[in-house]
Amino acid sequence: REQPGYFSSFYGRRAFRILPLYWLLLLIATPDHWGYYLFFLQAVPWLQFSYPMTEPTFVSWTLAIEEQFYLILPLLIWSLPREWLVRVLWCGVLIAPVCRWLFHAHLPDLSWEFLLPCRLDELFGGVLLACFVRGHCRSPPVWAALACAPMLCDLTYAAAFGPFSFLGISAFACGVIVWAGINVQKTVLLKPFIWP
Repeated sequence: REQPGYFSSFYGRRAFRILPLYWLLLLIATPDHWGYYLFFLQAVPWLQFSYPMTEPTFVSWTLAIEEQFYLILPLLIWSLPREWLVRVLWCGVLIAPVCRWLFHAHLPDLSWEFLLPCRLDELFGGVLLACFVRGHCRSPPVWAALACAPMLCDLTYAAAFGPFSFLGISAFACGVIVWAGINVQKTVLLKPFIWP
């Protein structure tokens, strides 16, 4: 974050990689409420008017979540001291299952699937894994316990109210796979971690 061009480098690379193809998609398959799509806010009209699952632009929901995350993360890294950054990231991880519960109970259909707050355990969890690998973890047992919390929340909700998301489990499993892959010393042992 101390390097010159921190923001321009980060945002520039992603803009050149993502925006031209994305805007081409919006030109070819012009969605209703396209103004929201330009700013990756397509979930706003979707919440109001239902989800256009048959439209070709519907697949952009994952890109919208990713871009919203990319807008937030560099600002957090740049503005917060490392200790506070880690705390904010953990708050996001722990808030995600609560958001899933609340949104599942109060929003139509599976709206929570398409909203950033419900996906923070996956996204911030990846950043925390990078922090862990760089040695920013003071207590591995505490981090491991915190990493289990979203998974346990999703399992508890599923047990109490029926079928539900297993994003917490998948985020935890992906974190374990990446961590194990990083710590493997022999390349022959790395092969089982590459496919997942």
